[in-house]
Amino acid sequence: MSDIIMQLKDGRTVYPRPKWYGSIRIFRDGRMRFSPWAFDEANHVTIQHVSPEFSHSVYIGGHQALLLYPWSGRLATACFVYTLTADELRYAVGTLRKVTGGLEGWIVPALEWIQHTPTALRPDVLEILPELLESCCDLPVSPVWQRSRRKAQEEWAKHLETHPEDLPRITAPWMLPEGYNPPLMSATPLPRAGSAARRACR
Repeated sequence: MSDIIMQLKDGRTVYPRPKWYGSIRIFRDGRMRFSPWAFDEANHVTIQHVSPEFSHSVYIGGHQALLLYPWSGRLATACFVYTLTADELRYAVGTLRKVTGGLEGWIVPALEWIQHTPTALRPDVLEILPELLESCCDLPVSPVWQRSRRKAQEEWAKHLETHPEDLPRITAPWMLPEGYNPPLMSATPLPRAGSAARRACR
């Protein structure tokens, strides 16, 4: 079956058949290369590839743990599965720390992504996120995500200059530049969780 979604005459939609790989290499510019060979120290990690424009899934021991979102054939962002428990997320992070080839550079971005949507998280996950982020500060961070993060910080800083009342919409510390003092700081404090991790994870 091809990688093209087809709309049949009876209204049904045919999706491409997933392909499974043992590992993935992610380059600094977001290009991805899939391989049948397993990760050396994490052979229970597998990659599900549907099509170049669909999200790819990272499975650990047969359980979906991480989503990789491409844009124009290159990885643009990632996030951990929102239904993971705190223990499952810890295990996923600990496992993915063992991989090589660029995927390890998307652990921090995936944690930061779910951190900025706290209402979608389980309370136990929200509680451990600052600790997890701080524990990952020795990991590389993808240059693709670093650029996206800087862009978000610049846009929010500029927006708050004229709309300081929107400060409560800042749901994660990394969304503002380090050292930034927003308007109404005393009246509307920044999110506290993860501030130490934001300073160190670069």
